Amino acid sequence: MARIRIPGGVPLLFCVLFLFLTACAAEATPTPQAAASATPTWTASPTASPSVTPTATSTPEPTWYQPLDESYGRMAYRYGLVEDPDARIYASLEDALNQTGNFDTMPVVPGYVSIVREDERDGKTFYVVNYGWMETGAVQ
Repeated sequence: MARIRIPGGVPLLFCVLFLFLTACAAEATPTPQAAASATPTWTASPTASPSVTPTATSTPEPTWYQPLDESYGRMAYRYGLVEDPDARIYASLEDALNQTGNFDTMPVVPGYVSIVREDERDGKTFYVVNYGWMETGAVQ
């Protein structure tokens, strides 16, 4: 079978395909233009009519409902500053009293601790902080 060769066939094929696809594209919809009139007219713009918001009706509370205790909103927070890098945080109060080796130090100094509770034993006062137990002298 003999082939017919057209010089520049591939670029010609793409050119014909491009022309075909652009001819099939949808036309833009024309925008309607206002017709000129001899006398100008004014048209009122639509305004929103005020809507009536329904008022809340007092419905009786269920029998299981109890108002929250107002003391829940008043939590006493205390914070202390630890500046000594050797300040010890003990795992328990007994470890703090006996000053055993079961302790840790602050990861970052100076740093703040939250004081949860205060306890006094053998004439010494200790704070319960967010990591464990600390002597009050280490916390400012």
